[in-house]
Amino acid sequence: MDLDLIGTWEKPLAVITGAGGGIGRAIARRLGARYRLVLVDVRQDAVADLRGALTEEGYDVALATVADVGDRDSVERLVETVASSGTLGTLVHTAGLSPSMAAWTRIVHVNLVGTAHVLDAFLPLAHPGGSAICFASVAAYTFPASPQADALLDDPYAPDLMTRLGPVLEHIDADKSEFSYKVHAYGASKRGVIRMVERRVRDWAERGARIVSISPGTVLTPMGRREHEANPLATATANVTPLRRRGAPTDIAATVDFLASDLASYITGSDIRVDGGIVAARTQGV
Repeated sequence: MDLDLIGTWEKPLAVITGAGGGIGRAIARRLGARYRLVLVDVRQDAVADLRGALTEEGYDVALATVADVGDRDSVERLVETVASSGTLGTLVHTAGLSPSMAAWTRIVHVNLVGTAHVLDAFLPLAHPGGSAICFASVAAYTFPASPQADALLDDPYAPDLMTRLGPVLEHIDADKSEFSYKVHAYGASKRGVIRMVERRVRDWAERGARIVSISPGTVLTPMGRREHEANPLATATANVTPLRRRGAPTDIAATVDFLASDLASYITGSDIRVDGGIVAARTQGV
């Protein structure tokens, strides 16, 4: 046993997708005190750098690997490796794309279909007391929802999803610009994540585990800063946040830590907004 590691008892695994991002890194450091860490990212350099840094700091990194959540085979290979590495304690699925990062179809595929891949593949590893924490967004609350849109989002594996979702986005896109179209696609994908978590609540409960989603507001990460530079809507949102500040990765990590803990043992099937009050302000017009 390596006595230099943080904690010396047998610990369950915390699997963190998108671990190389600003939020993923903060979550890894927060959860690393009571979990062995499984770091997952689509970028080899990001996950390698994080593993090196965390190992140097004394955290127990069980696995650091590359996986593309948009690729079902890649996710299934990841689950096989995780299953041989220990007992799953919590799954924190942060991996996703923001509006400025890709075409709208890729955004929906990674954020929505990718979440379905991850939840389906990891469900057999769920144990009593475990949890799955998925990342949605406050953008889900500003997406102009409709029964037609929800029916499409609730069927992420439909082969014609993009073909049928495109006209719905066009109908609600008043600006008729490529960027606003991607913003609506992003909001739709994250609304789909929230609804997916609600629909999967019984599946996870039957294994004694919980499933929740978390909707961050504007967070100061490298990706968040890039989004502000490219997306004027993101800047406008941050400027009217009631708490008058942008979120920090540690704000999100602290919430994840709580949701993964026994203190949240009666919270499941819910979306938790960590947004400085922006959704409430918009809903109430204040």
